[in-house]
Amino acid sequence: MNTTRGADRVLRATVILALSIPGLAFGEWERQRMSPQEEDKGFLDVCALSSSFAVAVGVIKQSSQDAAAVFITRDGTSWAASSPRTSGGPMDVHMYLSVWFADESHGYVGGLGEIWTTDDGGATWVRTGLGGIMGGRAITDITGLRPAGPAWAAASTGQVLRTTDGGATWPELAVPLSGAGLNSVVFIDEEHGWVISGRAVTDEGTGAEVGFEQGGLAVTTDGGATWQVVFSGETRMVSSVRFVDASRGWMLSRDLAGSRLERTTDGGLTWQPVAVPAESSGGAVGGLSDVFFFDPCEGMLIGSVGDNDWGAVWHTVDGGETWVEVDRGFLRLGQIMGFPIEAGLLTFDFADRDVGWATGTYESIFRYDSDDDPPACDSGGGDGDGGGGGGGRCGCRAPGSGPAIPPVFVIGVTLAGAVRLSRAVIRERERERERGRT
Repeated sequence: MNTTRGADRVLRATVILALSIPGLAFGEWERQRMSPQEEDKGFLDVCALSSSFAVAVGVIKQSSQDAAAVFITRDGTSWAASSPRTSGGPMDVHMYLSVWFADESHGYVGGLGEIWTTDDGGATWVRTGLGGIMGGRAITDITGLRPAGPAWAAASTGQVLRTTDGGATWPELAVPLSGAGLNSVVFIDEEHGWVISGRAVTDEGTGAEVGFEQGGLAVTTDGGATWQVVFSGETRMVSSVRFVDASRGWMLSRDLAGSRLERTTDGGLTWQPVAVPAESSGGAVGGLSDVFFFDPCEGMLIGSVGDNDWGAVWHTVDGGETWVEVDRGFLRLGQIMGFPIEAGLLTFDFADRDVGWATGTYESIFRYDSDDDPPACDSGGGDGDGGGGGGGRCGCRAPGSGPAIPPVFVIGVTLAGAVRLSRAVIRERERERERGRT
């Protein structure tokens, strides 16, 4: 046997295998819905509950007019309008900005001066008036606990509201960041929660962003009754915050220098910078719009790239230390008047590691699926920064929930094995030469 040639074949095959490992994308994205009439129409929020049930809210084009819309999928594939019935009169104006469902029956939609509640999966809705459109208060975000428990709402006028009676009433709890409207509210249990604020300042003539203001973050450990201000009044806009437990979370913000991603391990009291992508296959990264982490290691990031603000998605398995861009092909929507178009991305949500949805411009909705079947996590120790499932290693994941080991680790181990094999072959050849001499 020619051991040298055999080793070369193994080494080449190993390198090809390592370079072709598909796990860098960790699943696939697929377009489910689009309407190429208006680029600036789309769904502003989405709530993913299971592989078959999700809800999106926003603004669509309907009979040549803009219309507030609630769309629901009950089979994970097709989407149908399930909007509240309104009078449709000239003064009956609505815009739906936020959505959250506790289960497939009970959910909330936040709008301008109102919150809508359903207990039959969106077939019927009941309105709670909060000043109406003339009151100037928008419900920018809603979150809650599953199974059905308390829910919290964030208002553009700075208040945090909470319901404990299934949405019948929404009493105000506090104003965590004085003088600033809230962009989002997050709770992971009945005690621990966070709110963020900040907005862009635009030129009245051109509409271009010329600065940012009122950036802030506040933390509660008593369900929202009292809040500790971590920072406020900064010249940035905090657009997203996600926590995987009471200690570990990520915060996305933007200022004139660009987008900033930070990580905390003490419940949001202190933050450390995390590197973000600067380039993509679609051009330079513009702004990053949302971040989501499944555990302390694996997460996704979306943003806009290039001169046309087309979308992009990145994936990490090491807590955000490194990011891998996902193939952008799913964002291509075809052509309008001979020009190729791609969707921008607005927000996303995941039911679990294996399924989720993202919303984009042109009223587009995209579904994410991952069907990888990795080995179970070990029960080894670690400093608590490991992945889901109990292990201490980043990339360790529960059975049936996606990739278990970062691809770079797989490549390293595979190539290391090939190198060891090659060295063994070389030693065998040297021994053969020695025997030939004797």
